[in-house]
Amino acid sequence: MSDSRGQALVETVWLIPLASALVGAVLSAGVWISIRAAADSAAHAAAVAVIEQSDPLEAARRSVPGWGRGAIRLERSPRLVRVRVAADMVPGPLRPFLSAESTIVTGTVER
Repeated sequence: MSDSRGQALVETVWLIPLASALVGAVLSAGVWISIRAAADSAAHAAAVAVIEQSDPLEAARRSVPGWGRGAIRLERSPRLVRVRVAADMVPGPLRPFLSAESTIVTGTVER
């Protein structure tokens, strides 16, 4: 009887890190999806602001939930707006892996 208890303990101890890794992966995927959606929204808002001749960075910040407002980087060229969003809640070393970039064309191509 003690052999089966010992085996159950070993299986349980082995299962805890596996379950933790799985939960972490699912949560990371959810965070990345949210960041991706925020980057798309911020790029769209920035492009509209460029067309309306207002501040694209401020428009991008307003379009992002509070967790991403401090981690927005905006690059602008005559025809493009590129926005990179990372979550403030993500620890520093993980931030590059849990960030997203979105680019929108704001100008027309001359023919």
